[in-house]
Amino acid sequence: MTNTIYPYSVFYFTKSIFDEVGKNNQKAIQLIFKSILINIRYRDIIKTNITFTTKEIIDKVREEDYVDKFKGLMVLGKNIAYAEDNNDIRGGDINFRIIQYAINKDGDALGIVKIVTDDSMTEQNIKKMIEEDKYPIGVISCEEALEELEVIETRLKQTFGD
Repeated sequence: MTNTIYPYSVFYFTKSIFDEVGKNNQKAIQLIFKSILINIRYRDIIKTNITFTTKEIIDKVREEDYVDKFKGLMVLGKNIAYAEDNNDIRGGDINFRIIQYAINKDGDALGIVKIVTDDSMTEQNIKKMIEEDKYPIGVISCEEALEELEVIETRLKQTFGD
């Protein structure tokens, strides 16, 4: 396949996803593992990471008490999600910045860019910012992202094999 544009959804993880892994939320743990495994298995085909976050979130996760839960994941996937850094995006809280990163990716990705969150407060705050400015990105739960990754993985297997 010569198409270098990844045709499926691209996911941005909020800190709430990593916090849920720290609380042993099995759906969040499965989401992290699934995204890393798809990234590794189909790297040559998709030419991009499926999952992104901000460098700030990765740095905060490394400071948390539960960071030991991520050590194996960090080795396996180098980073749990590609940590984006852009000097033009400043100010605002973590959620506002992740929206800005997602908007930037929306121009590059053929698939829909979605922010993944797993607590209601974060979800409400992000949805409010997106709706106020009519940003062209979606917000989904950890469980919804995991279901979608299952579909993406099945399509990739059908198209390219294991």
